[in-house]
Amino acid sequence: MESEDGARAERPAGWGRPVLSFVRRSGRLDARLQRAWDRYAGEYLLDVNAGEGSLSVRSGVAID
Repeated sequence: MESEDGARAERPAGWGRPVLSFVRRSGRLDARLQRAWDRYAGEYLLDVNAGEGSLSVRSGVAID
């Protein structure tokens, strides 16, 4: 950021580009990631999404 006189101004805390979206780069996991998913999903995956393809947490779910 530059001030009106051209000097570099300090950026405020938390300054940065906002996240615009999360995009799945591929429709499928590569073999290595699929093996990890198959092996660990039952142990570590929390089923909290609001629906298929949703990034929102299902209503009534609380994580403490």
